[in-house]
Amino acid sequence: MSEPKVDQSSQEDTPIASDTTGDDENVPSLSTWRLAFVTTGILLTYLTVATALPTIASEFNSTQDIGAYGSAFLLPQAVLQPFFGKLYAVWSIKPVYLGSLAMFEVGSVIAATAKTSSALIGGRALSGIGAVGLTVGGLIILTTLAKPQVQNLLVGIASSVISISSVLGPLFGGLLVDGPGWRWCFWINLPIGGAVILLLFASMTFSTPKTPAREQPLKEKLMHLDLLGTAIWALCLISLLLALQYGVQRPWNDTTIIVLFCVSGASLPVFLFQQFKRTRQGLFPLRIIRRRNVWAACGLLSFLFATLGAIFYYLPLFFQAVQGLSAQQSGFRTIAYVVSSALGVGIAVAAMTQLRHINPLLIVGSSIFWISTGLFTTFKVDSSTAYIVGIQVLAGVGFGLCVLCQTVCPRLVLDKMEIQLCHSVTLMLQVLASTFAIQIANIALSQILSDNLESLDLPSAIQQAALADLEHIRANLPADAVDRVLGALANAFQKAFNIGIGTAAVAWAFSLLVEWRRVEGKEKSEEPELSDGSGPTSSD
Repeated sequence: MSEPKVDQSSQEDTPIASDTTGDDENVPSLSTWRLAFVTTGILLTYLTVATALPTIASEFNSTQDIGAYGSAFLLPQAVLQPFFGKLYAVWSIKPVYLGSLAMFEVGSVIAATAKTSSALIGGRALSGIGAVGLTVGGLIILTTLAKPQVQNLLVGIASSVISISSVLGPLFGGLLVDGPGWRWCFWINLPIGGAVILLLFASMTFSTPKTPAREQPLKEKLMHLDLLGTAIWALCLISLLLALQYGVQRPWNDTTIIVLFCVSGASLPVFLFQQFKRTRQGLFPLRIIRRRNVWAACGLLSFLFATLGAIFYYLPLFFQAVQGLSAQQSGFRTIAYVVSSALGVGIAVAAMTQLRHINPLLIVGSSIFWISTGLFTTFKVDSSTAYIVGIQVLAGVGFGLCVLCQTVCPRLVLDKMEIQLCHSVTLMLQVLASTFAIQIANIALSQILSDNLESLDLPSAIQQAALADLEHIRANLPADAVDRVLGALANAFQKAFNIGIGTAAVAWAFSLLVEWRRVEGKEKSEEPELSDGSGPTSSD
């Protein structure tokens, strides 16, 4: 969402959705609550899939594609976050939101009916395109509806939505996988999507304000969208991701991989030059990113999410493949992290009212999170439930203490319109970091497991059977080979999780770089004079 002059009024705090109820300005309108429930349903469908990954990989004999199932969904969100932000600024909100929902639903149908791993990846990619439109649209609707008096309350609602969805998603996914089958993790999106349409059409009246940006001719709107920049950015990221994906299956000196790396590397400087030339109309608001509080908070959150991608994305696979749990049991195992992260957020909110600085929370939280990532590398075949849950609780609290910097840090140095732009970039960088962390961890896991199996001197047929179907090692392999293979698999997870230690360490370093500014509970635009605990603000 760039901020050219013609767009200034498009970002005004004008309601774009209305409801006949909710007249009290200190209470979120009924439309806001409906959208929160809609978002819960959407997020729920996102999170059911992680628990199903081992079963999907087993059916398609596609262990090497486990990372791609997640990356294909997340990459469009990284590529298209700024594009959809601009799209909502110049077009009517309702058709863009519903069009995104349609893409999400079509992608779900493709994934549900997929006969090959490639078809499933394609369906996930299309769903990812729809998902970014839904995510950006939901945030824009909520932030536009929000009055200053209820902004903190809406942050709490959003956190609750994510927490509820995160708890129910893995459980729901486990029930579906162990019940009607993994394809229902995608079929279930259809009735949820129908409910969304019903709520938007029948229960919620959108009134998109007429602004200069939306009244422009079509040619001007297309110029505003920066289609060239989006295309170059997509080429850069997709080429890099494909190179990493092929690296799981081919040697790194393969011609295709080298060409893809070259294309990605050549595209990046072209993209940066193009963005520099467009200045205010580019995909990336450089004038905002250069502020210390913004880039430090973005760095902290991005590497926290990279750690989630490198470790937590693969926990269901560890539980099911290494420890032999069912999908439902695996889903239950992940609740500890989600609940404790919500607890961490609550602690952070309460503590910040007393401390009036977010920095101690970020430093302590990232330290706890970093320590917990090291403990994940100690997971073994026979690790107890109490031990695994305890480490997840530690990680969740640490993450929860840090997550408020997404809203607090930018608010201390930016005005309201800049904050909306900042959120778009921050979300994009978080998704991008998680996407590539998932893929890099997949490469490490596959390579280490292959090396470990070769070191066991097992027959080639047994090695191939183990690599093709991690979920059923106990059932498919000879009894005398099972324990050795499971030990090799557990060791591969331990070493792959080391990636998370590195990303968590970088996140901790960024926590030290956030400026010490007093949190007054108001936006910069409402109270320009902010006290600074570390001296003058010239570093901005």
